[in-house]
Amino acid sequence: MDRKNKSIENTEKKHIHETADAGRTAVRTGILCNVLLFLVKLTIGLVSGSVAVVSDSFNNLTDCISNLITLAGLRIAEKPADSRHPFGHGRVEYIASFILTVLIFLAAAEFMRTSIDRILHPGTVSFHPLMAALLVISMAVKLWLAGYYEKAASATRILSLQAAAADSRSDVLVTLTTVIAMAVYLTGTSLPADGIAGVIVSLCIFKAGYDIARAIIDRLLGSPADSSLAAEISGLLNEEDEILGVHDLILHDYGPDVRIGSAHIELDGHLPFIRAHEIADAAERKIQSQLHVQMTLHMDPVEDDERTKQYLARCRRVIRESHTGITLHDFHLKADKGEVILYFDLQMPFGTAWIPSDIKAAIDREFADDPVPVRACISFDQGYLTGVKQ
Repeated sequence: MDRKNKSIENTEKKHIHETADAGRTAVRTGILCNVLLFLVKLTIGLVSGSVAVVSDSFNNLTDCISNLITLAGLRIAEKPADSRHPFGHGRVEYIASFILTVLIFLAAAEFMRTSIDRILHPGTVSFHPLMAALLVISMAVKLWLAGYYEKAASATRILSLQAAAADSRSDVLVTLTTVIAMAVYLTGTSLPADGIAGVIVSLCIFKAGYDIARAIIDRLLGSPADSSLAAEISGLLNEEDEILGVHDLILHDYGPDVRIGSAHIELDGHLPFIRAHEIADAAERKIQSQLHVQMTLHMDPVEDDERTKQYLARCRRVIRESHTGITLHDFHLKADKGEVILYFDLQMPFGTAWIPSDIKAAIDREFADDPVPVRACISFDQGYLTGVKQ
């Protein structure tokens, strides 16, 4: 291994450890806050006799458990790659988060049962301004924690921190619901507000678990890559003067800090092969160094003669009139046995109303009256990114 490769590898290891440390700091902060909130709310709930407040307190306890699971996941995910797991252990975080959703659903089901029982058999709930003040302070703590999680998630790209931020925001609404339910008793109404609030709290917990589960399943099934990261990669490649275009960018996610991708870059077709390889190799190193993504770049030669430009412009006009979301790349032509053969790829966005045979027919009509017969050989690609122009 040469010195530059060794330096990049050491930088990657350092980055992974720094990300894990930042994630652990955020999680430990969350544990401290959630333990305190659990104790405060549980005390209020037991003293007041409010099932909604007790349910809310156990919602914070569930957050604590999720934090502990996240800590364990981060510890395992930090383990280096080995022969059985050549891409590392980063996806353990997703497994840990999925275990969390099971606990959330179980807790929500139990709270729902208790709350329905309270609706059917109303109990007495006491209310004191100090209790309300403490619950309002807990909402402020949760709002701060949501912002803290959001900032940490943005810096580390750790999915469980993103989920924790969303869960903390929903917790504010949950606590607000319990405060309103307790205040309702001051009116002397016979409405079982406490049980109703408990049902609402349970539904909010179910919703939080569902959102986390959906995000995990999307990652495991292969959701589109982070559009901001894809845009950064495209931007770095397009900064290079000798790279004329970028397309077919694909990213694979193996955890918060293990991302592997590939892309096609367009280069002048007259460049010497050695020079083209140097350009691609330098671009791969640049992306690895700055964005910590291991890229493999395929080089596509681009012909820049006037005849090729004219045929390309006509094809692009047809595609533009057919569907604005379709993009054309890898265009080149070949004169063979009295005909011109056009070779190019079309990248089809998800949900397009056009089908390949219709597009092929539109291209054929464009060149039907040319003095020299034209035949189009089109490869239809599926785009793997959303929100990123390629």
